[in-house]
Amino acid sequence: MAKRMYGLRAAGERIFYAGCGDRGTYRTSRRSRRGGTAAMTMRSAASGDERVRLCLLIGSADFGGAERHIEHIVRYVDAEHVVVALAEGPMVEAWREAGARVYVVPESFRLPFRSVHSVRRIIKEEKPDVIHSHTPKANLLGAWLGAVPPRMMTIHGSHRQFEANRAIPAAWYRWADLWASRGARLVIAVCERDREELIENGFPADRLETVNNGVPDPGFEEIPLEERRSVLWVGRFTEEKDPELMREVARLCAEHPRIEEVVMVGSGPLVEELDLGSIPKLRWLESHSKPEELMRRAVVVVNTSRSEGASLTLMSALACGTPIVASAVGGNPETVGEAGRLLPLRDPAERAGDAAVFAEAIKMFLEDETAWREASCRARGRYESRFRVEMMARRLSDLYFEQARRGRVFR
Repeated sequence: MAKRMYGLRAAGERIFYAGCGDRGTYRTSRRSRRGGTAAMTMRSAASGDERVRLCLLIGSADFGGAERHIEHIVRYVDAEHVVVALAEGPMVEAWREAGARVYVVPESFRLPFRSVHSVRRIIKEEKPDVIHSHTPKANLLGAWLGAVPPRMMTIHGSHRQFEANRAIPAAWYRWADLWASRGARLVIAVCERDREELIENGFPADRLETVNNGVPDPGFEEIPLEERRSVLWVGRFTEEKDPELMREVARLCAEHPRIEEVVMVGSGPLVEELDLGSIPKLRWLESHSKPEELMRRAVVVVNTSRSEGASLTLMSALACGTPIVASAVGGNPETVGEAGRLLPLRDPAERAGDAAVFAEAIKMFLEDETAWREASCRARGRYESRFRVEMMARRLSDLYFEQARRGRVFR
C-alpha cells in the first residue's frame, strides 16, 4: 500500500510524499510564479480555467539543452506548470524558481511500474490538461501511463547522439521513442533536419511538428573585434560533443598572438581524461551562471559536436552577435546559417586534420574584420527572426491550447 503524507511549510510551500512502501518517494514545492511581459496567456476550453494546466515530464535534471528548454517553457508559457523529473539534479531548483511545482520520481529500471505508479498518482493529483514529455526515458514512461490527458512528446536531436553510449545502443532509444509516439497526439522535432530523419525512421508524418527552440534575449552589446580576445566552447564533456577536438583546436589557437585565452565551459565524464591543464592559454570552467557574458567577449563561439539537434548555446551566441564556427551536423546548419562557418567532420581518428580546419576558420575571423562584422550582423538578425524565446512560447501555447481543447481522458 502506498504511503501518502502531507505537510505544510512556511510561505505556502507544500511537500507531498508518495511511493511504494519506504521506497519511491517524490516531492514538490510550490512557490510564487514569476510573471513577465513575454508570457503567453491561454484559456483552456477543456476546463474553463484561465490557463492550461501543463505537466512536463523529463528523464533528467542535469545542465543540458532539454532541461534548459523545460525552464524556458515554465518561464515564458503562461500556464499552471508541473514538472516531473525521473532523477535529481541541479535544474530542479531552477524549475522551482521559475514557478513550477516540481516532483522528483526515483527511476527504477528493475521495477519500472513503481515509477509509472508514482507518476499516475501525480497526474490524478494535479489533473493536467496536457502532458508534454521530453527525452526517451520520459517519452517511454509517458506511453506506459495508459489513459491520461492528451500527450505530446519532444525529441531533442537525432538519435545518433546516443551512438557513443556503449551501455545502451542508439537503436534502443530510437525504438523507445518510436513505440512511445504511437499513443502521442503530437510529436515535436526541434529542427527540420530532425523531422526529416524521424520520418525516414518510421515516425508518423501526420503527427510530426517542427517547433524551433528559442532562448531569452541577453541584450545586444556591440563590442568591436579588437576588444575581443578569447575563443569560447560551451558543452557537455561527452563523446558526441567531442571536447577532445576542441582541446586540439585550443592548442593551435594558443599560437595566435591576438588570442589571450580559450575558454571551455562544461562538465562530464571526459574532463579528467583530457588533461586540459597542459594546453597553454586554455581555461576550463565547470559551469558559468551567465555564459552570454563570455560570448560577448569572444571572437567566435565554437561547436565541435558530432551530433546536434537545435543547440541553445549557438542560439545564445546569435543573440549576442558573436560569429560561430561549428561542425556541419544535425541542426547546426539551420541554426547558424550565414552567421559563421560550418565545417564537415572526418573520422575521430583524424581529429588533427579537423582541428587544423577549425583553427584556420577562427584565424580568418581574427584577421578579416569585415567578414567578422558581417557575420556578427547576420547572427543578431538570425536570432531576431527565428530564435527568440517568445516565438517558441507562442507556438507551443497554440499547440497546448489545441490539445487541451480536445478534453481530458479522465479527471
